[in-house]
Amino acid sequence: MKKSHWHIFSRLAIVVALYPWLVSFDGPADSLSHTISIYGSEGSYTHVTRDCSGNLTSILPVPFAEVAASYEGPIQNGLGFKIRGGYLHSLYGYNLVGQNLPADSTRIDIAYGGASLVFNTPIWGGSVGAIGFNKSTALSDEGASKPFAITAEFRLGYLNAWYGTMSLLNSDPIVGSRPFFNVGVGAALSKSETSSPVKTAPSNIWIGFGFGPPYEYTGTGGTFFTPTFEPVICGEITVPAWTYWRIGLRGAADPNGHGGGYVSGALSYGW
Repeated sequence: MKKSHWHIFSRLAIVVALYPWLVSFDGPADSLSHTISIYGSEGSYTHVTRDCSGNLTSILPVPFAEVAASYEGPIQNGLGFKIRGGYLHSLYGYNLVGQNLPADSTRIDIAYGGASLVFNTPIWGGSVGAIGFNKSTALSDEGASKPFAITAEFRLGYLNAWYGTMSLLNSDPIVGSRPFFNVGVGAALSKSETSSPVKTAPSNIWIGFGFGPPYEYTGTGGTFFTPTFEPVICGEITVPAWTYWRIGLRGAADPNGHGGGYVSGALSYGW
């Protein structure tokens, strides 16, 4: 008897959904440890202008490069902390500083640093903190006396199976990784390493979308949500390397066809 396409698709969907649990659910790989990470990214975003009717009048690619580093350590009982910092170089200040400022159309360099408290359990985790900048930017309050912003993240699910995330300015580097605000789904691709006293997280993949500065600001928000930004599709893959190292590769693209996107790399050492 010939099986219908729906019958075949439903079985494949079940296998895909269960795969991370079948190969990886052999212990809580999301326990905290000391981790030092370095990041580098390069790419561009687009500065878009429109007329009063919303029609495009110009599209300007804005190249940027960014480096960052972080240290994460445990405190006790799943509670930990994270310290981070970085340096962002952009060819123009468009979408990164307030409009009509002197730096709006010239090269801009932004240094930043922050800290957060992190809490993890096998099934969920989260963090909350703050990040400060050396100048007022669109990523912060934008007030000259308050160049800082709140950061947060929430995870639901097992890191060594399926999990979902929601994050606000909590990824490194801040522009060349996940966007300002982002949501996504991740899954483990291999078994976690349990034979070593050092807990190495399994290989995993994450895909999602996000929006926020410096990506395109449409200015067409509704009554209860203003402003509105165009979404950016992003993803990443992370794999263990050697005994204590992990390598990550991230990328993003502007689905609106304006040419924005980036590639980012990460190298972490944990113990």
